Amino acid sequence: MSLNLVNPYMKFAAGATPDVTISLATDAGWYDNGSADMYWSANKLNFPYIRRSTTAQYLVLDVYTLLGSVNFDATEWTVRFGQLETLSLGSLPKGTPLFMCVSNGDSDSGTLQDALALSLDYSSTPYSNNISVYATDNGSFETGVGRVVQGFSTDIENTAAFDHYIELKKTSESGTDNLTVNIYEDEYVTLTATRSVTQTIENLHYLKFINDSEQNNANVGAAEITGSIQIWNGSSP
Repeated sequence: MSLNLVNPYMKFAAGATPDVTISLATDAGWYDNGSADMYWSANKLNFPYIRRSTTAQYLVLDVYTLLGSVNFDATEWTVRFGQLETLSLGSLPKGTPLFMCVSNGDSDSGTLQDALALSLDYSSTPYSNNISVYATDNGSFETGVGRVVQGFSTDIENTAAFDHYIELKKTSESGTDNLTVNIYEDEYVTLTATRSVTQTIENLHYLKFINDSEQNNANVGAAEITGSIQIWNGSSP
């Protein structure tokens, strides 16, 4: 435990203060594919045209320098992405995911990479497992080689009313259930749903949002993220 220097009798858990806080009020160095599909603007990350398209959509931030010129710790880290709100769903029943990732590369969904991601499908009708955890060890999000996928089943679904706080974390370098995605009802207090998977991932230093770029469909969904992004590297909140 650490002492609160304002009131030495009040204690808080070690690691409660993030190592890095990324405000969305100013541009921290986000880059995108130059379209209006995904982009940063003051106080939010915008995803007005989430679509499955062979044209890769991406919004990326390299946090290597922000972390002190190191990668994410090999053993333990946590990223709190802020408040994710669904603004609209598409017109087709399935097949329009948005991936929120911590990755070792800034590439698209079909490129081999190490990554942990939350996938939300922005299709017309909520269905079981339209929210899933993906973890890739030199694998892609599009094929099964080097990829682990775990759905949230009906514990939580992406609907037009989805409004939650998202947390991705690694708790050990390897071993059972070493990667976890948590979805909170409010600002990281009330846990709504959680899933853990087992995978070895390393050399991570990108935060990114990407679409599924293996094929085309006519679906278009929309979402936004507000608040701030917090990173604990080598510790947990």
